[in-house]
Amino acid sequence: MQETMTLDLEFDVPIAAELEQWAEHAVFRPGAAVVLDVETGPLSWPEIEQFFTPPAAPGEFDETTVKYGNTKDEAKRAAKLAECRANHQALVDGHTATVEAARQEFISKAALSAITGRVLAIGYHVPGVTDSPVIMGSNVVADVTEKPILADFWRKFSEWLDKKMTIVGHNLLAFDLPFLIRRSWKHGVTVSPGIRQGRWWNPLIRDTMVEWSMNPGMVKLDDLARFFGVGQKTEGVTGADFARLWTENRQLACEYLRNDVLMTSKVATAIGLI
Repeated sequence: MQETMTLDLEFDVPIAAELEQWAEHAVFRPGAAVVLDVETGPLSWPEIEQFFTPPAAPGEFDETTVKYGNTKDEAKRAAKLAECRANHQALVDGHTATVEAARQEFISKAALSAITGRVLAIGYHVPGVTDSPVIMGSNVVADVTEKPILADFWRKFSEWLDKKMTIVGHNLLAFDLPFLIRRSWKHGVTVSPGIRQGRWWNPLIRDTMVEWSMNPGMVKLDDLARFFGVGQKTEGVTGADFARLWTENRQLACEYLRNDVLMTSKVATAIGLI
């Protein structure tokens, strides 16, 4: 008669509690959710000038660099030399304009990097709870500095995680959250400890771009909103306009951000995230 062997497994209580806590966070529970969107702008020029590398000056004209091909005709060679010399002089004369154009291009992209950009506003919406998206830093009368916006945001973020709310955004994992974290490091602001689990994001955080792409890829929020028939970007305004509008037309800037948050919410609903 074959004996039956039993295996008695015992777990430390602390380990079991830790596994239970992990499982509580790992299981996705549709329901309460918060939708986020972050708008950024460039830092002032004195703050980012050190990161700008201007185009090198043309230097002295070097006749040895002129390429004549197989031409032996002295007149044609002289004409070619004169042409190259004139082109070089044009580069010298236009160098200041070239540097300024490069500087403006650098500034136009500064808001995309946490090294050269800053957080202007954070919009969030809790479907079924908030009637309209709340904008942190949106005081239309007086500007709010970046550090308190970040500190207030992470307090709320920790509350959302504690309540096991689904936290949704478009390009949230590749841009918004990394930007917020890096700017928080800059200011010494404490980031919610539960946001990362080793190299992975907390499973409660969901990204409409990632869900749509299913693999690494890019898709515009405006395209998804139009596809699902749930709205479109504020007419005549793009993300590149936000920093300027934040100064010149705060009301329109806030309208743009609220619209983006609501579009993200509707797209997230359409693909079953909330």
